[in-house]
Amino acid sequence: MRSVWRRYRALPGRAQGALIVAAVVLVLIAAAVDGASRKAANTAKSGPVAPGATATAQTTTVNPVPVQTTASAAAPSTTPTTAIPAAATTPSANGTSAAPQGPGACHVRGSGLYVLPDPGCTPGEINPDVAQSDIGSTICASGWTSTIRPPESYTEPLKIQQMSAYGETGSPSSYEEDHLISLELGGSPTDPRNLWPEPGASPNPKDDVENAARRAVCDGQMSLASAQQAIATNWMALGQQLGVVTATGPATAPAPPSPPPVASPATPAAPITAPAVGCSPTTPSGNCYQRGEYCPSADRGATGTDAGGSPITCEDVNGTWRWE
Repeated sequence: MRSVWRRYRALPGRAQGALIVAAVVLVLIAAAVDGASRKAANTAKSGPVAPGATATAQTTTVNPVPVQTTASAAAPSTTPTTAIPAAATTPSANGTSAAPQGPGACHVRGSGLYVLPDPGCTPGEINPDVAQSDIGSTICASGWTSTIRPPESYTEPLKIQQMSAYGETGSPSSYEEDHLISLELGGSPTDPRNLWPEPGASPNPKDDVENAARRAVCDGQMSLASAQQAIATNWMALGQQLGVVTATGPATAPAPPSPPPVASPATPAAPITAPAVGCSPTTPSGNCYQRGEYCPSADRGATGTDAGGSPITCEDVNGTWRWE
């Protein structure tokens, strides 16, 4: 190497420059030849390269790992449990769907404490977790409704919203955000179609109907579906059938006394005689049973008389005990 170096130093400057250029060219040629050799080797392993294909395409793995199609676990929801859900469009208990509830869009039927909600806004909705086959462990079990009752933090904002829809301008404390189909009859706890601002704070006349209907269902006098349908359609009519509501108010409320007849000065007043018609047995409030009314468990198979004195019998009619 030293002799080569001495000979290089002995050359003129131009000759030295030419040798350096030649050396660089030889290095470039060697690199090109090495790259061509590697490319030929890769082609021999993976097959000919299609026109326009890149080297990256040639080295793609033949059997890629299959893409996982199983959905990943959903992240925990951040929606508050008290958020008011939008009105659903699935069929309700009486076959209708809740209409949009803008201000003043809904109207009650009746007056005072004896009113019915707007069937288009509050049709009623049932709890899918309650069925006739499990009433013993749900609605008929003591304390069960407290396990599903929604909190006030949910019902109070909904009451304000629905009061506007019903055009109610009174104090919210004068209304109960009530379940049309009560929880003790398998009504939905949170569906807005089953909740409405009922006039009067709890307890109110409808509470007596709910309790009587629950007893009838749990005693086997009425099916769960029949009670749900009846209370969603007209809770006052159901209360009359169960003997806890009259046409004008609660059956337990005493009737106002009739004023005594005024005798004419010229004619002495005729003696007042009570009608000679009685009935047996009577409802807990003292009223006469009518044909078709539900009869309590204690009267099953018993025979009595209605208000007109005609005989009636507590019979099993298609699984429901009624006076016939």
